[in-house]
Amino acid sequence: MVKWFGAIIGYFLFRLPGALLGFFLGSLVDGVSRSGGNVFQDFGRAQVSPQDFELHLISLCSIVIKADGRVTQQELDYVRQYFLSTYGKEKANAIFRTFNEVIKKREISAQRICSYLNQRTRYEVRLQLVHFLFGIAGADGKISTAEMDKLRELAGYLRLGQ
Repeated sequence: MVKWFGAIIGYFLFRLPGALLGFFLGSLVDGVSRSGGNVFQDFGRAQVSPQDFELHLISLCSIVIKADGRVTQQELDYVRQYFLSTYGKEKANAIFRTFNEVIKKREISAQRICSYLNQRTRYEVRLQLVHFLFGIAGADGKISTAEMDKLRELAGYLRLGQ
């Protein structure tokens, strides 16, 4: 039930990419409630905790935002709005704080993040993730060549081009 609610809210906020990501996150929430609330389960795959997923997601967002060498307010607002609508203000702020304090100061390896997600998520989940990343790249009205190259690279790491 939560997945459909997430898809509807996502659609109104971000159109198709938001609907896909909302459905995905709602599915994860549904999975948590069925699995006892500790972790996200994915039919025999390794498990991914909500905190790990959130930090990996925001790390990939930062990679796409920085891809063309410019950080635009529209791209930042797109990500912020998504996290606010998905997690609420308090939780979103906690995610951003953790990212700024811990992850942002480290070298972010897109290949390592994608490898982690490949082991713990289905193809459909990774596809929805790339749709969301495309939304970020296009938030400022255009997708630059550098952003497109980075999106192709991420899609390859996520095994979506095969």
